Amino acid sequence: MSETKALAAFRLFHEKSEKLSRSGFMWSVQNEPLSFNISWHHETGTTSERAGPSQDLIDAAVLTYRFFILNNEQSSLQHMTRHFDALHSTELIEDATLRKWHETRDKINASLDRPTMYSTLTEDLSGKEVEKETHTYGRIMEVIINGGLAHANNPEMVRIYKEWESYTNIFPLVQTLFIDILSDVIIGLDWLRRFVVEPAIQQIESKGQRSGHSG
Repeated sequence: MSETKALAAFRLFHEKSEKLSRSGFMWSVQNEPLSFNISWHHETGTTSERAGPSQDLIDAAVLTYRFFILNNEQSSLQHMTRHFDALHSTELIEDATLRKWHETRDKINASLDRPTMYSTLTEDLSGKEVEKETHTYGRIMEVIINGGLAHANNPEMVRIYKEWESYTNIFPLVQTLFIDILSDVIIGLDWLRRFVVEPAIQQIESKGQRSGHSG
């Protein structure tokens, strides 16, 4: 694997994660209350609302966040892991740096695997409700991004997104859960940037110069 290609990926990861950490989306999450409220009134019935980042801020954050999840981007977590492993095998990345990368990536994945309070009922072919499905944070992120905000080329994701969106009193809860997990992952990416990717870049440049690697 090209050392030059890996360095370009690391610098792209650094650039995009720093952009997310300084985004209006993260400012809103950190400075304004994130909440979901549902209420009932005898005249208006059930209503719900959420507080937090605007849709424009969410859209902008997702546009940048895609650099970490799309497999055609060298800055994706999947590609970055391959770069780390390959460079470690040639002793350009230190053991502690590789370990921090894998441990933090595992923590991010574990946070995505956590169940949420949101669940839906599935139906059989006759329309009978047969099973309650509790959705994880990762599932919510997958549906919101691939079905609603960033892509329209996955009919199944679009269908699920539109179904969730039709639950008008509950969908603000789904949005709140999405904002919560997206901000958590962004914090994890920023930690990786500062404490793993930056040191890795320094190690690659330093050891590469000493050993005469040209990529």
